[in-house]
Amino acid sequence: MLNDNLFIHIKFSSLIENVNHHHFSYKNKIAAQKAALSSVIS
Repeated sequence: MLNDNLFIHIKFSSLIENVNHHHFSYKNKIAAQKAALSSVIS
């Protein structure tokens, strides 16, 4: 029983980490695109 809960917790934690990682890189892409746009405009 305890092992099952631990396994689920580990899976859930890694899932959240993946989501955070993708969200972070998505925000980085947007920031990079904005920086590229502003350098082209100026």
